[in-house]
Amino acid sequence: MSEENPYAPSRVTLDESLSPPLPARGFHRNGDLLVISDGAVLPARCIKTNQPISSADWTRAKKVYWTPPWVWFLVLASPLIAVIVSAILQKKATLTYSLSRSVRVGYLKKTTFSLSVFVLGLVLMIYSFGNESSSWQMAGIIGGISMLFLGLILAVVLSRAISVKKYQDGWFSIKGCSPEFLASIE
Repeated sequence: MSEENPYAPSRVTLDESLSPPLPARGFHRNGDLLVISDGAVLPARCIKTNQPISSADWTRAKKVYWTPPWVWFLVLASPLIAVIVSAILQKKATLTYSLSRSVRVGYLKKTTFSLSVFVLGLVLMIYSFGNESSSWQMAGIIGGISMLFLGLILAVVLSRAISVKKYQDGWFSIKGCSPEFLASIE
């Protein structure tokens, strides 16, 4: 009887030139943009200051989204259609990145300011609705609505550390990283 096991794995070795390439890290630099694929985990350095991250700093996996810019022109025709089309065409990826404590506190202050403008607009609008005797009622309502929208816009613009500039073939181009951080990943 043969001592060879018919169920043993093959011992044939392949030439290295025939083996598939190792998977990429999931991110690279392209000029002043960081290019990532879904699930990318960036080095433990602040993307704004390039400082090493400690346990007191902020590291999170966040979803990033990209929607073709032309979709938002549909808001002129119908906001509902624009939302539906954007939900269908939207591309998503998960990115794990870090911010130093001081940078994170700065973003939290900007977010707090934006939400304060929103709440102040809401209070002004509600107060103006309830104050029917005032000749400033319509001005208060319009001012309150304006502050509501301003607060929302500020929250979206000021509280984002990074944003997606474009999407192509499964790769997201991200802006918002410091040149020092980008130089460190080459």
